[in-house]
Amino acid sequence: FSIMFIHLKRKLLRPKDTGLKIMSADLKINAKTVQKGENFVLTCSVKISIDDHTQPSFQFKIYKEDDLFKSLTSQKKEYTLSIRAQKSHTGNYYCAVNSSYEQQRSKPVTLTVEGSWSKPVLTVNQTTVILGDTIDLLCEAPEEIPPLKFSFYSESLISRLTSHDGTSQTLKHTIDSQSENSFYCKVSGSEEIGLSPLSDSITISIQDLFSNPRLVVSPSNSLAEGNILNITCSVTPSLQRSVDQLEITIQKGDVRVPVNHSHSKYMKFYTKQAHVSDTGEYQCFAEANNVRKSSKQNISVIGKHIFLPPILVVPHKSALAKKQQQKCRKSFVEQLPTSDSACVLQLKSNFKASEKKKNLSLLPFPKLSLSSQPNDKKIIYKMASHNLLVVYPNLSNPELKSIPNNLEVVLGQSVELSCRSSVGSTPIRYTFFREDQFLSVVNITEPKDIAVLKVPINLASHSGKYKCKAENKWSIKEKYSNSLTFSIIVPVQWVSLNVSSRQVQEGENLSLTCSVQSGSVPITFYFYKQNERIKEILVNSTTVDLTVYPLSKNENTYFCEASNKASKIAKSEVVMVTVNLPYWKIIFIGVILLLTLILLVVLCKY
Repeated sequence: FSIMFIHLKRKLLRPKDTGLKIMSADLKINAKTVQKGENFVLTCSVKISIDDHTQPSFQFKIYKEDDLFKSLTSQKKEYTLSIRAQKSHTGNYYCAVNSSYEQQRSKPVTLTVEGSWSKPVLTVNQTTVILGDTIDLLCEAPEEIPPLKFSFYSESLISRLTSHDGTSQTLKHTIDSQSENSFYCKVSGSEEIGLSPLSDSITISIQDLFSNPRLVVSPSNSLAEGNILNITCSVTPSLQRSVDQLEITIQKGDVRVPVNHSHSKYMKFYTKQAHVSDTGEYQCFAEANNVRKSSKQNISVIGKHIFLPPILVVPHKSALAKKQQQKCRKSFVEQLPTSDSACVLQLKSNFKASEKKKNLSLLPFPKLSLSSQPNDKKIIYKMASHNLLVVYPNLSNPELKSIPNNLEVVLGQSVELSCRSSVGSTPIRYTFFREDQFLSVVNITEPKDIAVLKVPINLASHSGKYKCKAENKWSIKEKYSNSLTFSIIVPVQWVSLNVSSRQVQEGENLSLTCSVQSGSVPITFYFYKQNERIKEILVNSTTVDLTVYPLSKNENTYFCEASNKASKIAKSEVVMVTVNLPYWKIIFIGVILLLTLILLVVLCKY
């Protein structure tokens, strides 16, 4: 039975004799090279063997790089297709012909389309979003044919998608930064046919889901031990959308502090009796919808202390005055918890305003009337009673520096600014500005500390001017620093290489043009042939030309690179150049072969 079953199976699976046999298939193209916009013609034909009683029917399929391009069912033995050429039509084509159980496939033909890609079109499903939202970016190239690769960009490459059967692709992208507000796309085919130009940019408006946290310390950032310390952290929600699952935390260093819930989910607070150990940096974090923001404040708690023994104020020019001032500096400086540059003085009981000295000036006290203003060197501050005074130096103008001392910065990186007054008593509050716009506040409690702020440079407008302001509770007025302006270096992006022709004859010259879409000059361009560098050119331009000559048969792949002071190298796509023998060489070789053949025939006869 098993043998009978095998014979029956073979009989059923054997191709039927339909009276038609396909002998061969052939694909012809009217021109191997055409210009973009011209028509090219593909003709698929079939040779058959058929009896008189069979009615033929053929299914023609034309493929481009193994992807089905066009198909047709016909009783004719030839299928002609006329197409308007686009850049993406460049490639290898073949056709396959089916009829019942018969199939034949043609040899491939190659088409090269000279010209540039059509410009893709980018659209977005919404132009106003909340930070953390997901948008749909649609890139279309309706004039091109698949397979196509779609590249999506914002500040850099976001994603690259491939479509084998369509002329568009949609990218779902989550907005996680305020700087991601401008988008582009471009299209490419195989490596041999290069890249399309960038689409027009689309700009979206990004709104915050909630504001930066506001961290408030009361009664002040500097308070005495035993007082009540209140820390409040709050955010303002967006008016466009409610904030779900908002989490607000307060930390001292890396440790969370126990917070009390308020009547609003947008606020939390922390209250306790202040202790010296509470001194430190406090941060507030707010997080929702994958968006996290923070702010910070420095708090200084001063320990309880006993006032120091008094020093009598004596005539300024006497030796005793100098001796007492030296004693003040040597004996009492390190004992004061509020400042290492203050000095405690005790007024004589019969002190009068007329006895005030030139190097000291007094703030108004009870039962003490003074008419003159404090000078720029020292001011006097009341500590405990109407006759106990502390002398503090006035703040000097702060100095603003870049760390390191370099005024060039690459777009997308950050700069560190330091601000410090060389003279002044802590705590000092430093405020940083850019073009009079508030950036941040840094509180310094230790005299040797420096206020440092890290500033991200995400836009060309972030070049400056930067300033800082210093103030403390003893200063007569706030002091401003010098200004700094940075030179922003835009890294090179989107390098492309164009050639004068992709098919040249051996011995001819070839013109190469390397260009970048964006980047700060000067730019260094590097040209490569067969992966070996052939030229390096530094120019104050975004485009440079190079002539390569003479060409030989082996010189057929080129690409270029570009870089500037940003130290980022961008590379173009590889360009293939076909080098053919010149016509005179082909004729010369043909003549030599013909003469050789004639000579062989003559020798054979004799």
